[in-house]
Amino acid sequence: MISLSVSQYSQSRFDEENKLTNALVAEGFNNVAVFVENRQVIITYENLVYRYEPDALKEVLRIVCENLEEDYKLVIVIQRRKILISAFIISSELYKSWLAGETEKGILRASIKTTLNTDNYWKKLENKQKINNSDFIFEIVLHPQYNANFVGFVDPVDSQVNICPELKTTLLPGFSLSGRVIFPIFNDLSSEGNYIRPGLSNINQFIRLPFNTFLSATPGYFSEHRYGFDAQIRKYFLNGNFFLGSKIGYTGYASFFRGVLYYTYLDAFTPFLETGYYYSRFDVQFKFTYGRSLYEDAGWRFDIKRYFGEVDIGFYYTQTEIDKNGRFNIRIPLFLSSYMKSGPLRIRPAGYLPWEYRARATRYGWTNYSAGIDIGSSMKKYLPGYI
Repeated sequence: MISLSVSQYSQSRFDEENKLTNALVAEGFNNVAVFVENRQVIITYENLVYRYEPDALKEVLRIVCENLEEDYKLVIVIQRRKILISAFIISSELYKSWLAGETEKGILRASIKTTLNTDNYWKKLENKQKINNSDFIFEIVLHPQYNANFVGFVDPVDSQVNICPELKTTLLPGFSLSGRVIFPIFNDLSSEGNYIRPGLSNINQFIRLPFNTFLSATPGYFSEHRYGFDAQIRKYFLNGNFFLGSKIGYTGYASFFRGVLYYTYLDAFTPFLETGYYYSRFDVQFKFTYGRSLYEDAGWRFDIKRYFGEVDIGFYYTQTEIDKNGRFNIRIPLFLSSYMKSGPLRIRPAGYLPWEYRARATRYGWTNYSAGIDIGSSMKKYLPGYI
């Protein structure tokens, strides 16, 4: 009698796991695994379909609740490149009640638990087969680029418009390749902007270390005509709201102009220390950075950024040994909030368009490259307080 009961329970658990897995894979989610135990369901997935990570999480919750008849404790673990990042815990019955309009949003919000500590859940999931593997899915991402200088009263704006397709893929957990080519559409700026040229291209390894610490290592071709190596490390405290980190670059000059490659040996060492705090009640990020930029001018930078859903608006001030400046930046979502759900080759627009304005158009003073990979920007959309 006991043997039959255990067998029935095992079959029921298998059926529940299989049903939820198939439903999530059908919606296009990758690296899906489900573990059902007693009244708890642990689910992990990676999102390549939805532009906005909270939209993906809401869709996962909807699918799960539609396929569960009884009340379960749901643990949703989000991945980035097959690396577990954060977990969200909620009652399926309470979420259904909120969807039906029977529970207030404040009650739902107060009941949700969030954490960066995923080790206990990974122990349940590590031996489960991950369905709909994201390795070797190639994405062609179309990035629009707009640059402008405000120069005078007669012709007040010199501008440049480019389209920059990017081919990227993930090969192993945390390991990705990316390459861009810049195609000019309109150019009033430097003569280089009249020619097809390489854009940000890199190899990146992203690693999760113990104690909520994340590491990124990137060799490649960066902005500001730099090539070389970039390393970043960031340790999160207070459930992701506070961090300490460092960035180190070792780069040289490289430019591809009219079919000729110009370069120097690696000659610039750019170390930075950074710290920041995210005030989740008002969706405001504060960040302070100190270091030495490409022109060997030591200095500091203070950022304040406000998140309005998918729109980011930021201001920052820099002061170095050779310059002071204030700047404004904004990031807005582009069209299409969801993308292709299947296939080894997928084409989509970039999710967002960033733009920045400097109060003084000096070329020097806190000039640094972008490696195309930034732990802070990448991690932001997965952090508990943000979602």
